Amino acid sequence: MPRRKPEPSKTDQLLNQLLQHYFGSEQILGE
Repeated sequence: MPRRKPEPSKTDQLLNQLLQHYFGSEQILGE
């Protein structure tokens, strides 16, 4: 299987925005 760098898909970006909204962005942004 070819190795691929994990790219943030549009769904992931939308989910991240929702998660940041619910949890209060700073907790999730500390990556």
